[in-house]
Amino acid sequence: MKMCFCFICLIVIYASSYSQILDETKQKQLTTIFKKYIPAQHLVIDSASADFDKDGLMDIVLVTGNTNQIGNSRSVTVLKKTSNGYQVAVTCADAVLCADCGGIFGDPYAGVSFKKNVLVIYHYGGSAWRWTSNFTFRFQNNSWDLIGISSDSYWNLGECNGEAGVAGRNLGEANFSTKKMHVIETKDTDCIPKKDVWKKIKAYKKVSLQNFNVQENYFKLITTI
Repeated sequence: MKMCFCFICLIVIYASSYSQILDETKQKQLTTIFKKYIPAQHLVIDSASADFDKDGLMDIVLVTGNTNQIGNSRSVTVLKKTSNGYQVAVTCADAVLCADCGGIFGDPYAGVSFKKNVLVIYHYGGSAWRWTSNFTFRFQNNSWDLIGISSDSYWNLGECNGEAGVAGRNLGEANFSTKKMHVIETKDTDCIPKKDVWKKIKAYKKVSLQNFNVQENYFKLITTI
């Protein structure tokens, strides 16, 4: 039992606050160790660790997916470290886009950041048109709440003033903590945006991690002034 506990500690320390999309060997190791905490038939594809509740113990987030099902979203599970092991703090079944959702570029999952009480899920995909889609959650009032969303796209083959990959940029970025939203709209592959404005968020739908769905357009649920 003692040797097993030490092995778990080493794995968690390796994960650190930033994910490094695990190789096949470490995926299998973590899947075996945390099998009882993750959905059935899921494989751990990534992990990161942090002390989200300031109790001096390192907690861990696991990104998992069902390797037997193509086209399905993937899960995120946050485990709280206790003196007796781990307990599930929150699980979201649809937190990460599927491995086939990134277009020609491939798997759009680009990792997670887990620092203190903030968890960020990153996506990146496309081909000539590239895009990112990121979601930020914060542990507050005993709940993991969505506090930020960002969607950015651009024409990778375009060039503006000698700088490649910046043409046709379209950005939507909302911060629910500061209640500010940044919108950039650029026509086709132009270099100069037709719109670049900051807006004040008047209202938005509160979403917790367990009820989050990566496929939903949360920008439509925002009211701005």
